[in-house]
Amino acid sequence: MNIDWLKKSSVLLVAFLLVIGLVFITGCQADPEEVVDVGDEPAEEEPVDTGEPQFGGTLRHAMSSDISTISPYITEWQAHEVTRNVVEGLLTVDEGLKIQPGLAKEYEVSEDGMVYTFYLHEGVLFHNGQEMTAEDVVYSFEKMMESPIAGNFDVVSGVEAIDEYTVQITTSEVSGPFLMNIAHPYTAAIIPNGIIEEQGGELEHLIGTGPFEFVEWVPDRHVHIARFDDYWGGVGEPSGTYGEKVAYLDEVYFVPTAEVASRMVGLETGDLDIAFIPGKEIDRLVEQPHLEAAMTGPTYEFWNYWFNVGRAPFDDINFRKAVVHAINREDILMAAADGFGAVVNSPYSSISAWYTPEHALEWEHDMDKAMEYLEASSYNGEKVYITTFSGYTAMDRMGVIAESVLQGMGIDAELQYMEWSALFDSFWNGDYHMLCYGYGAFPDPDAWYYTRLHSAQNTCNWVNAEFDALVEEARQTVDFETRKALYARAQEIVIEELPTLPTISEEYVYVHNARINDFDPWNAVFTRYYNVWVSE
Repeated sequence: MNIDWLKKSSVLLVAFLLVIGLVFITGCQADPEEVVDVGDEPAEEEPVDTGEPQFGGTLRHAMSSDISTISPYITEWQAHEVTRNVVEGLLTVDEGLKIQPGLAKEYEVSEDGMVYTFYLHEGVLFHNGQEMTAEDVVYSFEKMMESPIAGNFDVVSGVEAIDEYTVQITTSEVSGPFLMNIAHPYTAAIIPNGIIEEQGGELEHLIGTGPFEFVEWVPDRHVHIARFDDYWGGVGEPSGTYGEKVAYLDEVYFVPTAEVASRMVGLETGDLDIAFIPGKEIDRLVEQPHLEAAMTGPTYEFWNYWFNVGRAPFDDINFRKAVVHAINREDILMAAADGFGAVVNSPYSSISAWYTPEHALEWEHDMDKAMEYLEASSYNGEKVYITTFSGYTAMDRMGVIAESVLQGMGIDAELQYMEWSALFDSFWNGDYHMLCYGYGAFPDPDAWYYTRLHSAQNTCNWVNAEFDALVEEARQTVDFETRKALYARAQEIVIEELPTLPTISEEYVYVHNARINDFDPWNAVFTRYYNVWVSE
């Protein structure tokens, strides 16, 4: 496989894609109860020609760290790597992040936009053999609203089982993001009524309706899931978390394997089946006939600069324009991600259901214009601090590049490193000049345009009355096309006024054994192990 070609073609294909956020690594051991003996020589394992999908086999997947809980009602990514194969929600999303049916075969929204009625599929079984009914949905929402993800459902004023297969949810106000929060690919899971109390008040054995069932979690060793033979199957052409799902694999082991070197050796010897590997290490691995690479494309996470428009010199739009024209984001992409990814301008690329041409608007790299805007600004030689964190490569490289570029323009710029907790506090307290940060993969635009940029929410002291009115209307509107148009205009205003500058979305590369078939990492969810099969 020619990885140089893959890298170039991938970047061209997804140059409009946006980003996010932290990535998580996977892999595991041949015998999950034993320490892997990597040996001295690579296993002589030849790829097998693929044909029709077949049942059977074990897949060994490495995680960057162990999980801390098996509950789906959290924001921990590592746990979601496991639980997204085990649990399901009322709604799903396709690969463009458009809402689709899930355990609810259909739903209705009242004329006033405050009553949602969900009609459940019948005959769906939990992994304990119990049929899912409306009472399970009511119980699950009660538990969600007591959990760390309760903020997603703070508009819910009532959840009622109308009959065995019909649920009605009432909200206290019209909420544009509400349905997306239910369709969120990770967290809004339906679990059996009373399960948490039966397990002593804390979920230790997860039971869901998904294609795989939870077997065990041995801390610091592995999480084990296995095919659920009575899975209801899903409905529709597979896309995102929507559609038909088949658990071809007998079982999957998720094993903490933190070191990149250990993952690479495990892949070479055949002890590991799949792992995230940094782009610069790919060429050597895929030269071996039993290994292949699969790429996400740039993810729905991205890295960005924040400009505190409440502090000089960033209170001057001409100074902000000078900075964004001066910074070459292609340099950041190469320095931070070895070119794997894309320069981005917003959270929504051309493959997203939310995309409009406004999301492709950008400020080009142009040093002549940068100097013209600097001369037109009120900058008078004051110190400019660029705050960053060395623990994330992208944030570190963004800081280094910005300092060098601004100093080259005659700006008295100084890079300021902070520990993560201190930087986090500085960001949320608005205590910075220019700060390097990132944005996670949130499926609804409200999480970016309202939560991060509205004047009542942002930490950069930016105020724009038209922008505020647009995003307020969007979060109080249920109609998708109306919301899409409102966010398009909001994006135009962000580009015009520059409270922030998105930089890059990294592309993540998984190396896997060639016997793994139909593994297609998705840039919103990354790994899904239903519909994946192995050639033995």
